[in-house]
Amino acid sequence: MHASTRRGAWAVFTLICALYVAGLVITLPASDASNDTDWGVNGAVTGLMFVISTFLFALVGVLVAVRKPGNAVGWILLAIGFTWGFDLVCASYAAYGLQLGRGSHELAVVAAAIDGMMWVPAIGLTGVFLLLLFPDGHLLTPRWRWLAWPSATGLAIASVAILLDPGKMTGGSFPNTVNPLGIEALGGVIDIARSAVIVVPFAILGAALSLILRYRRSRGTERLQMKWLAAAAGAVAAIYAVVMTLSVVLPDGSATPDWLRLLQTAALLSFGLIPISIGFAVFQYRLYDIDLIIRRTLTYSCVAGVLAAIYLLGVVGVSSVLRAATGESSALAVTLSTLLVVLVSRPIQSRVKATIDHRFSRLSYDPARTLDEFGDQVRRKVDLDVLGAELVGTVSATVRPAHVTLWLRQPAERG
Repeated sequence: MHASTRRGAWAVFTLICALYVAGLVITLPASDASNDTDWGVNGAVTGLMFVISTFLFALVGVLVAVRKPGNAVGWILLAIGFTWGFDLVCASYAAYGLQLGRGSHELAVVAAAIDGMMWVPAIGLTGVFLLLLFPDGHLLTPRWRWLAWPSATGLAIASVAILLDPGKMTGGSFPNTVNPLGIEALGGVIDIARSAVIVVPFAILGAALSLILRYRRSRGTERLQMKWLAAAAGAVAAIYAVVMTLSVVLPDGSATPDWLRLLQTAALLSFGLIPISIGFAVFQYRLYDIDLIIRRTLTYSCVAGVLAAIYLLGVVGVSSVLRAATGESSALAVTLSTLLVVLVSRPIQSRVKATIDHRFSRLSYDPARTLDEFGDQVRRKVDLDVLGAELVGTVSATVRPAHVTLWLRQPAERG
């Protein structure tokens, strides 16, 4: 059974690789036309970063599915990779046919229609079912089926409704193109069915609630696994928050700085942190390192947020002064704000790091208190299994050894 499952996983992964290769090959002729972009270094590089980050879902998925065939998380990751790979082919061929006028125009229009729908299953698999089934591939309790099944049904109905919606594809990348798959006779029914897309945000909120409850009930290894995913999701959210803030506060008409374009490109690549963290969590590799990673993530996120705020205030403040004095703003505001950020970055980083380490790493700051607390636990608890787990956890958190083994001698039997 496991052998056939592993072969199936490799077959799906091979198909996904073929989709990504085909999508990239089709994209090459249009790469020159996509160099100009408002986000990232240029269109080609930005697209490549997004392709890499989504392909990591499939790569981690096949590793999980092969080594842990019974864990549904691996197959969810493979499904996410397949969805983005198929969407890449459709979007690439749509641009190839409709923008460059090459290939089959009819097939390109169909590809554009499919591309306009693919975001629903992609977001649903990632934001709903991956959260519901992480980390062991099972729902938190059987009661959560009442969320899983309606979510799957709503996502399927919304996908079909968008695909068959008649008229122009206003929600896709080609808004002036008429949907060739639209069915005019079902226009009223499809309008009602499209409302099923509202299930997406509510399903994501429900899945997030499930993840929070799972974390609160988890202990030991499972809690560390949850921390890995939480750390990755928090890092991605923090990176996007900083980059979006910096992108919005640019003065009107000013060119996007090269360093900000690099950050925007890195923000797209940061999506790959989610499947990578899932791989570490499912394989239980270096789980205890997550506390150190969380502290560093918090440190750099806070530093980035503070520096972004300083940059924002500097740009707005200096621009206001220049506008009042000369009647117009200048690039001088951006230059002065950038210099100010460079000057204060090092002391701010040191201060934030010390504060976060003192708050989240109390064990290393107060070893005497750690020993006293463990002594109290020894006096209050008599279960050797519980005490052993507490001892291993305390040693791992304070000394951080590469490996911990606890051996308890069995009491001698009395004759």
